[in-house]
Amino acid sequence: AQDALAQIEPNLPVLSEALPSSPDVVSVMSQLRSLALLTQASISSIRTADVPVTGEASTSGAAQKSEALGELAYTITATGAFSQLQSFLRGMIDMRRIITINAMSFSPNETQAESISNAPLEMVIKIRSFYIPEDHAK
Repeated sequence: AQDALAQIEPNLPVLSEALPSSPDVVSVMSQLRSLALLTQASISSIRTADVPVTGEASTSGAAQKSEALGELAYTITATGAFSQLQSFLRGMIDMRRIITINAMSFSPNETQAESISNAPLEMVIKIRSFYIPEDHAK
């Protein structure tokens, strides 16, 4: 058993980043904003569902104490050229934090364009991030 632990011990910090013991919303938002800067996509909004307070029993669908994994839903609105938004999506897929992309839509962002032919795109994506609630992490 100790040999098995010694083999996986170096990977435990990576596991903690992928599935933290709390919702860690600030970290997710910070990673998304950094990714946007890197890809030159512009995030105009990030909305999240209610975030459970540590130790508080949650009755919302966003995070259930009875489930082995907690999850939080986010809606992100970003604008940019197709290649910038594509790079942003690829970066999200490569994040260590486990997320799923549940829905995505694209539309021309006419408010930033001189004409519809050169309009940047507006992308709205719905994602979920996951965590292991502390009462299940033990």
